[in-house]
Amino acid sequence: MKYKNFTINLNIIMITFFLCFCSYAQSSQKMPLLIDISDDTERHVEIAERTGDVCQVRPATLLLPDGETIFCVCNIVDGGNSGLMAVSHNGGITWKRIDERLPASFSSHENCPSIYRMRDMQSGKTRLWIFSASPSMPRIMSEDGGKTWTEKNLSILTAL
Repeated sequence: MKYKNFTINLNIIMITFFLCFCSYAQSSQKMPLLIDISDDTERHVEIAERTGDVCQVRPATLLLPDGETIFCVCNIVDGGNSGLMAVSHNGGITWKRIDERLPASFSSHENCPSIYRMRDMQSGKTRLWIFSASPSMPRIMSEDGGKTWTEKNLSILTAL
């Protein structure tokens, strides 16, 4: 019975993969492929270098639909306060720090900020959101594609 359930689950995974591949093959949109350049150091781009005890870690990135604009946020030292924010408008070849666009409170957010692009299904408005783990799952939001950011206090998203 154990192997039968495993086979069924594996078949479901394979069917799902096949359907996703067929859907991709038929779509007119280009889907980015995974390219591993971890060993190709000539292609690495440094966004923020380590200085003393300050080490920008756990980057989270967001690629916008234009295929060129990428946002990156990370925290200072592992599990520490949120740190830098940078943007690239050429697919990650060059980066510009945009920390000054963030609310001052962002530096007190802790532990691995993450960045998302979300669309409000009622209004159709697209927003960029940055969530951090603590305290109480703070978040900042942009309604203009990342040009300006404001702190948002949404009690329904309070972390447990």
